[in-house]
Amino acid sequence: MSAPVLSPIEEIPPKLQERLPSVPDSEDASLFVVLRSGSFGGQHWVPGEVLVCRGTAYTGDAVVLVARGHGRPRLGCVQGSRFFGDAGEPCHPARWRAAGRVVATYSTNVGGWAVELESMVAIGGAGESPVVAIPPSQLPQPALARSRPSPASPASPATRHHAGILVSARGSVMSGEG
Repeated sequence: MSAPVLSPIEEIPPKLQERLPSVPDSEDASLFVVLRSGSFGGQHWVPGEVLVCRGTAYTGDAVVLVARGHGRPRLGCVQGSRFFGDAGEPCHPARWRAAGRVVATYSTNVGGWAVELESMVAIGGAGESPVVAIPPSQLPQPALARSRPSPASPASPATRHHAGILVSARGSVMSGEG
């Protein structure tokens, strides 16, 4: 299957933007909407999902590559100091730039919108279990409905409710952020 087709959120018609989740606005975040379903890096995205990109990307990170000039944004990854596209082809930095690493995906859920974090943030001292920490200023608006964790993993430490939104994390534990 091919990679998903993406569009910057600001290029989506206003009528469609009303249907999207209220994603916290941040100067250092770039938001992209999935227009056509596809897979990349073992993850499957469907139309309407919103990818949040932020920060510096490091080796192995999934990123959204944005064309310098004409072209659609696309998923890719970073390997060392090089970018690679969704098909594994090299992407020259003169033609492409990274909008940031993919840090979260907002998607519809049975109970409303859910956010899936791509990594967890460890807070507290050594030996404490990692938790997801989202500053209050970055929480989605309260108009979102509550979601419930799937019955298959009710005790999963990687899935938590946070302010009425199902927050699940996958990937490695990261420290020093928060």
